[in-house]
Amino acid sequence: RALRSLHAHQPAIVHGDLKPPNIMVERVGGRGQGTKPRAKLLDFGLSRALERSPRHLGGTRGWTAPEVALHGEPAPSADVFSFGCVVHYVMTRRALAPDHLPTDTCPDIPPWPVSLPTFRCWSTTRWCLQFDPGARPSMKEVQDGLFAGELESEEGGGARDTASL
Repeated sequence: RALRSLHAHQPAIVHGDLKPPNIMVERVGGRGQGTKPRAKLLDFGLSRALERSPRHLGGTRGWTAPEVALHGEPAPSADVFSFGCVVHYVMTRRALAPDHLPTDTCPDIPPWPVSLPTFRCWSTTRWCLQFDPGARPSMKEVQDGLFAGELESEEGGGARDTASL
């Protein structure tokens, strides 16, 4: 939700350094209600508001989008790629490419392992990791893809079919 809000701002704001150490997970909930994890986005030191002539953006090697690593071009789609790297790490406990050098293709992403959460989560993650920034989803599409089942269950609808991240 935080990235979605940043990207919706006018001009859009790019976080620029999304990686596991920049996400804090806390437990929230009242007495007798159980607790739920809530992720908080940290470290806005590399964040940039996109203007007419965006400035170079850095990021952390292995977590940043190929176009940022190659040209330093910030865009919301770069945060989406980094988000995909983080979700992949959360699901597999393995970084996609700790020191990858960008090429004309994305890191090799294996097919969906049946032992992991849901195919919806895996396919949304793969969508985030497209090499072409224009082929990546918006954070609204990511949120809809990952949490559609959760939102239905909170409203008393269908069963929860996604994992909490």
